[in-house]
Parts: sequence; structure tokens; C-alpha cells
Amino acid sequence: MNLNEIQHKINLKPRFLLQERERERQLRLELEAEIREKDKLAQEIMQQHEEVSDLEEFFEMMTLISNLKCA
Repeated sequence: MNLNEIQHKINLKPRFLLQERERERQLRLELEAEIREKDKLAQEIMQQHEEVSDLEEFFEMMTLISNLKCA
């Protein structure tokens, strides 16, 4: 291996590291976006669950009132 080849390899190292850092940064951004989207979906599901629970409670109360009126 001559001096030019060694110098070339030394010059490639920082560029390679920069490319790796950029790939890692891009992956991190993509994962963070995916996590935010999943959090948003989880919040929507929880909100819908609460709404369904409220409706179930309402219908139970209406059934109870109806049964009391019939008795």
C-alpha cells in the first residue's frame, strides 16, 4: 500500500462517518414521526373508548329508569 492509498483511506473515513451520522439522524427522525403517529392513534382509541363507556353508562341508566317506571 503506497502513501496515496493510505491518504485516500484516511480521507474516506470522515466522509463515511458523516454519511453514517446522517443515516442515523434520518432513521431517528423517521422513528420519532412513527412514534408520534402511534401516540396520536392511541389517544384517539382511548377517547373513543371513553365515549363508548359514557354511552354504555347512559344506556344502563336509561334502562334502569325505564324499568323503574314500569315497576
